[in-house]
Amino acid sequence: MRPDDFGPVPERSPIRTQPITWAGDCNRCGLCCTIQVKGYLLVCEHLRAVTSGGQVKPLGAPEASRCAVYEGRVDGMPIRMLDASGTARMEGQCRKDHWLEDERIIARGIGKGCSLRIAAPGEVPDNVFMPTASGR
Repeated sequence: MRPDDFGPVPERSPIRTQPITWAGDCNRCGLCCTIQVKGYLLVCEHLRAVTSGGQVKPLGAPEASRCAVYEGRVDGMPIRMLDASGTARMEGQCRKDHWLEDERIIARGIGKGCSLRIAAPGEVPDNVFMPTASGR
C-alpha cells in the first residue's frame, strides 16, 4: 500500500491557512510517527523504542521513543511503516515541518501522551516549535 492509494497529498491544508505554533518540549512519546491502517498499528521504520528497567516503554509515554534519523530527516523523505512484527505494510513520507506533521500531532498525540500544546493567539512561548517555510 502506498500513500497515493489514499489520493494525492496537497501542499496546503484544506482547512488551515496559517501554520501552527507549538509550545512546550516534545516528550518523545512517538505517537506522531504512527498510523492505524486496516487494523494494524504501523510505526515509522526509524522510530526506536526506549527501555526503562528492562521494560519497553509504551508509545504515548514520556521518553518512549527516539528517531534514529532525527537530525537528517527532511520533508518528503521516503519511509516505510512497519507492523508489530517488523513487516513493512506501507510506504510513506516523513512530513517534517509540513502541515501534515501538525495534523498528525493533533490527531494522534494531543490528549494521548504528547506534551506539546497549541500556543494561544499572540503567545510567544519560551520554547517554541515554529514550522519552517518548507512544505507550508
